[in-house]
Amino acid sequence: MSLTTSLSLMVLRWVTAGALLYFHVWEAAKGGYLRVWREVPWPLVDQVRDAGFPSPFALACAGAGGAFLACVFLVFGVLTRIAAGFLLVVLIFAVI
Repeated sequence: MSLTTSLSLMVLRWVTAGALLYFHVWEAAKGGYLRVWREVPWPLVDQVRDAGFPSPFALACAGAGGAFLACVFLVFGVLTRIAAGFLLVVLIFAVI
């Protein structure tokens, strides 16, 4: 793989993961933190419950935490295909 291709893929990973972290994942992770430590209502739990999934709090935590880790993996280039696949599943369920 050429240097130009490697640099292009690195920039694409950084921009994609950064945008997902900033616009989607950070708010979900912050809401989970506030729910656990300050007992503030977390709207993501209500959305998961309304979608009909069992254990809405556990699934909301798993989705937010997993998406956060997947974005971090994308930024550093670790397990990028697995992280991208996990993000795809999380974002598909976010649309539903």
